Amino acid sequence: MRFVWGGQNSVYNALKKDNNYVIYTFDVTSPTRKKHLVIDLAQENIVNVFNKKIKSGEIKKPDIIISSTLCQSFSSITSMRKDENGNKGTSGWIFKEYDEKGRKLSKPKFILRDEKSFEKLKSGFTKHLKWKTQNFIAKLGSQCIKNTIELIKYFKPKYWYIENPNTSRLWQYIEYCTDFFNYLKKNNMSYFFNKATYGKYGYPTAKYTYFLSNVKCEKPCLLFGTIEKPWYWSNDENGKKCMRLKATNRIIKSRIAAFGYFTKSGKQKEKISNYQTCEAGNNSLIPKKLINDIFLNFKF
Repeated sequence: MRFVWGGQNSVYNALKKDNNYVIYTFDVTSPTRKKHLVIDLAQENIVNVFNKKIKSGEIKKPDIIISSTLCQSFSSITSMRKDENGNKGTSGWIFKEYDEKGRKLSKPKFILRDEKSFEKLKSGFTKHLKWKTQNFIAKLGSQCIKNTIELIKYFKPKYWYIENPNTSRLWQYIEYCTDFFNYLKKNNMSYFFNKATYGKYGYPTAKYTYFLSNVKCEKPCLLFGTIEKPWYWSNDENGKKCMRLKATNRIIKSRIAAFGYFTKSGKQKEKISNYQTCEAGNNSLIPKKLINDIFLNFKF
């Protein structure tokens, strides 16, 4: 029997019929089963929190730790215009590569975006966002990934993965704001960026994704590549050529709900709470076959 620690219920839904695994879900969503525990994964002293759960008998030590770290915190969808020094970033973070004189830094930095910068550089999609909410989400995601790394380092599971879109700033954040890669190298631990395309597993959009793991997924390999475009060319009522989306409602709905903090009219909600992120749950589930393919690479 192998014990799996995870976040949302993607893994449980994929493996619930497999008696080889006991799946613990830790999240701020309402519990759906006995081993779904309400735990704020962004809180301080995360190792102590889990050690108490182990000591009380509520959970077992992990053989596998999985994490789909809050993608809203680092999403390239919320990219802002460059600042006057040429620095890019998201609505929550400035990815600082250049100093005030435009000289390239030896090591990039992540700086929380202040309100002045946010209001000055927002455009397109980010015009609909609110600085206060984006600032909160950025800090929330930062603590979540640091806690994930701390749990992996402390409990040393046989297998682990961290999942996020391939364009996510999370990967740069791990490199420049944590010691995780140095820790792995220092301890002669291998790590791999396993590429997958959700669209190859039935997801309505491509969603190119990385699963950073201590296992290289080769048997089987994960499906990766382009999918059929979700749009096609047609003529409008005046005979003019136009682009039409396939399954329009499905695609728009997944994009809006994936952020978990928009109203139906597309405006950002005014609440700031760790619990708001749970609204993205049903639309951010990892396809079952993709989970199964990953777990087939975990050999015991």
